[in-house]
Amino acid sequence: MTFEHKIVVGFDELRAVTFECGKCNARTTIHVDGLRGIPDSCNACNAIWNPKILNDYVQTSGPAEATLINSIIRVRMLIQEMRCPVRILLEYNDPTEHRAIV
Repeated sequence: MTFEHKIVVGFDELRAVTFECGKCNARTTIHVDGLRGIPDSCNACNAIWNPKILNDYVQTSGPAEATLINSIIRVRMLIQEMRCPVRILLEYNDPTEHRAIV
């Protein structure tokens, strides 16, 4: 018998975004209310995190939901091609904290 453990969350539950440098592995975390885009560079080693590489592949004139899905597809491709200068991590609250104890 196989068991799976999944956590399903919505964007309204997103708490922060962490950017991890592909060069030095330093991390910068930004609360979603302060998020304005990918930082230009790493705070620790000044490596350039040029998000313009995505502009060639992602269309932003359509609905936000479609743009999000296309962006996820493209970022996964860039990661596989080892062309992402920054790793993007999404932070959520632990869903077990919200469960009522009966």
